[in-house]
Amino acid sequence: MRWRGEKRLPVSKSYYLAIDELPLTVGAQESDAEIQLLTSWRLPVHVEVGGKPEVDFFAPHIDGSASIELKNTGRQYALLSHYEIGVKGNREVVVLDGLDLARLLNRDALLPGQTVSIPLRLIGLGAVGLQGASLLKKE
Repeated sequence: MRWRGEKRLPVSKSYYLAIDELPLTVGAQESDAEIQLLTSWRLPVHVEVGGKPEVDFFAPHIDGSASIELKNTGRQYALLSHYEIGVKGNREVVVLDGLDLARLLNRDALLPGQTVSIPLRLIGLGAVGLQGASLLKKE
């Protein structure tokens, strides 16, 4: 697959390549007891523009914010699985892995200009537990 659009994109573009198995019967009679399993895939395709993603992290406030937010302010898509959120507390670092966040959101890519909110109830931490948190790029 290759990009055949504009020569230089201002920001990265993302698409899904959809592959679906169709229920075709050719010359055969269908039975009432027959079970058909059909396959369907959605594969993400990202067109890069160069540069790095710039992901901002917004921790919830103690005043009652119910989610954390991640925002991509860069020109390039970011993969949540390449990040982690570190929280210092009780002399140890609690890490929320980006792969776990991607699974909660059912997607890994954070597109340019896009903001995602992750409800605290899905993470299992309260707002107080995320004070002083920071977003870290995995090595």
